[in-house]
Amino acid sequence: IYLGLGVSSLTDEMGEYVGKVIVFQDITHLKRVEKLSLLNELASHLAHDIRTPLTSISGCLQMLRKEDVSLENKTLIELALEETKRLNALISDYLSYARPTREKEKVDISQLIKETITLFKGSLGDKKITVDTALLEKTYIRGNKEEIRQLFWNLFVNAKEAMPNGGMLKVIMEREQNMIKIMVQDTGRGIPKEIQDRIFEPFFTTKPQGSGLGLAIVHKIVNEHEGKIEVENQPKKGASINLYFPLVSSLY
Repeated sequence: IYLGLGVSSLTDEMGEYVGKVIVFQDITHLKRVEKLSLLNELASHLAHDIRTPLTSISGCLQMLRKEDVSLENKTLIELALEETKRLNALISDYLSYARPTREKEKVDISQLIKETITLFKGSLGDKKITVDTALLEKTYIRGNKEEIRQLFWNLFVNAKEAMPNGGMLKVIMEREQNMIKIMVQDTGRGIPKEIQDRIFEPFFTTKPQGSGLGLAIVHKIVNEHEGKIEVENQPKKGASINLYFPLVSSLY
């Protein structure tokens, strides 16, 4: 452990020196935070440096794909391209998690959810997933638009992956005093009880191709927006991720 040490002179009522007061404080946690901060900074630089040659590799593979190559080699090229896409997605997830807090402004969270749902529907392809919403109009919080979109995109993608055979995604908003409650519900497999407490941990995942950062990013963004997040598991009915954010006045 790391100990902080403070020493102060002790005097009596007449100002005469009578001894010293020595205070010890456990600062182990602070030292760990410092180390993690340095590691995050180093890893972020490394991620940027990896992305540049990765883009070049992807470009070269796409050019080779257009050439007259054997079926076997074409299969290898396609496989390599998929792996570069996966690596690029992993880098994007890490940079999102390591990125410092951004500036905030008054934003209509209802409008941001609508925009994200539109993008999400466009990504579904032939998946049999329907989206049902019960949103409140002109609902304002203090936040960063890009981070809020990222938050809901991650939740929607997570819900989609929980429903491989199709299902329904619901997004419901309710006012609770000075907070807005947003429920993102799916009709998927639900969350096993033994891992409910771990789903927001960085790099924890049950998916073979997952980075383990999707829900960790969600948790980080909620905390940075002075919010709260809860998980409700509904056996055989899917799961509900409940978000709470402080409201701001529409006149603010």
